[in-house]
Amino acid sequence: MRSFDETATGTFYLDFLGFDLVFEHRSTTDTRLYMGVKKDECALHLSEWGQIGFLNAQ
Repeated sequence: MRSFDETATGTFYLDFLGFDLVFEHRSTTDTRLYMGVKKDECALHLSEWGQIGFLNAQ
């Protein structure tokens, strides 16, 4: 899923909805965030990268 604001995304998924952070990834400290969260059986990947998951979309 696409995210646009790291702070707002963390506040919403981790604090408000109660998801647990599974991982965070950045290529370098100044690049966009890619993170995984999980709550019960629901796991989501959240990314500031615009085309993640749509690489073959026309």
